Amino acid sequence: MRLLTALAIIGICGWPVWKGFEVIRYAMAGSKAEALQPWVDVPGLAFAAREYALTPVDDSSDDKTIRKRGDEIAELLAIRPLSSRYWVKLAEARIDAHEAPAKALDALDLSALTGPNEGYLITQRGLFGIWQWEALPAEARERTIKDLVARQVSDAKLTWLRTTLAHKPEQVREEIRLALQAQGFSKSNFARIGL
Repeated sequence: MRLLTALAIIGICGWPVWKGFEVIRYAMAGSKAEALQPWVDVPGLAFAAREYALTPVDDSSDDKTIRKRGDEIAELLAIRPLSSRYWVKLAEARIDAHEAPAKALDALDLSALTGPNEGYLITQRGLFGIWQWEALPAEARERTIKDLVARQVSDAKLTWLRTTLAHKPEQVREEIRLALQAQGFSKSNFARIGL
């Protein structure tokens, strides 16, 4: 009886031990996309594996690379649809891939829905709204302004915001300035962002 009990316990523990070795192999794989491919469909590891394996995009990337990254972000969202961070990233990828602005706005709306009070994302959505101001409907512009007023833009993003605003037509800059002023944006913050 003791032998059967021992064999049963060893048999029952074999599966978790095997899965434990898979987790160790995953941890040792590093962050190279090729090394992570065996885990992109493993429950519990799929999101992290796909996240580390995202195709990098820079200013010189071609349309094919940009579309591939957008598809990868969509796959991440299929695994974790409440990731408000990746909804913003999907909106950015859709703009970069020259998709219809309405599709990017849908992703931005889902980011606001899934993470309305996440500090970093409030700023990120505000910056996205400034970047795409001319394509935004009135409701999205209002949310952009509220997001920018809610939190002070970090020094890391300040240069990007100044440059983006500097390249906007004067009429658009004035429109943004008046909208910010109506929400109580301080004079010192106007000076910070170059308006």
